[in-house]
Amino acid sequence: MNSARMVVTVPDGPHYRADAVADGAKAIGYSITRQIPDRWQATDVLVTWNLHRNQHEYAIACRAAGGAVLVMENGYLGSDADGRQLYSLARDAHNGAGQWPRQYLPEPDLLQRWIAQRNSTPPLMDYSRPGYTLVIGQRGIGAHPMRSPSNWHHHTGAPFAARTWPFSTVRIREHPGQNPAPVSLADDLAGAARLVIWSSACGVAALQAGIPVWYGAPYWVASKSASCLKSGKGWHIFRQDHLIGMSWVSSAQWSLAEIASGVAFSTLLSLP
Repeated sequence: MNSARMVVTVPDGPHYRADAVADGAKAIGYSITRQIPDRWQATDVLVTWNLHRNQHEYAIACRAAGGAVLVMENGYLGSDADGRQLYSLARDAHNGAGQWPRQYLPEPDLLQRWIAQRNSTPPLMDYSRPGYTLVIGQRGIGAHPMRSPSNWHHHTGAPFAARTWPFSTVRIREHPGQNPAPVSLADDLAGAARLVIWSSACGVAALQAGIPVWYGAPYWVASKSASCLKSGKGWHIFRQDHLIGMSWVSSAQWSLAEIASGVAFSTLLSLP
């Protein structure tokens, strides 16, 4: 059995489920510590929630010693078809900037994972939808280069939308922060012809509804299903690419049972 240590900085509390992280680590033979070590070792694994604040510095130190970094966040789909919470998990970074099993599994297996989580196949993209162009605001948290630039949705997203679809109304959805949004995301999406985001999970919700998405971040977990703003124009995504993109999303998130059993950790730690 593995006798290495797993350094867990995932917060306590019912939402973050650090207890499941600890169970998963022990299931694959790791000892658990909640303390940041004075000296990192090549056998260490750091498990953190996102990479904002000082977590980024811990990750740098761990990797410099030869250790592995696993980054958790809320699942991109929120929950599965039965309402069970999902959690995103990847090596080195989240939301498409790190490594996860999508690079190493055959496409049919990936799609089966999506179907198991959603009880359906991804919908067709509807490029003839009427409505406005919805630009999503995002908090500027996390590590470079995935952190959203300040007021990106006003300075870049909205001008791009106005140039690219000049006959479409541009509507901006501000990030709600700690307060409930005045209009639900479902209501905003219902009237949207398309979405423009930095890297928001709102984009995954739009793709689930068949709404085309354009993104501005250098990486995004659903990039195969969307268009990049750097292209300077809009285009249609082929159906096969969209299926692959949605499969990438499902392979980047895990159920609580998969985390607690250790299978999520062992899968990520075995990636080349």
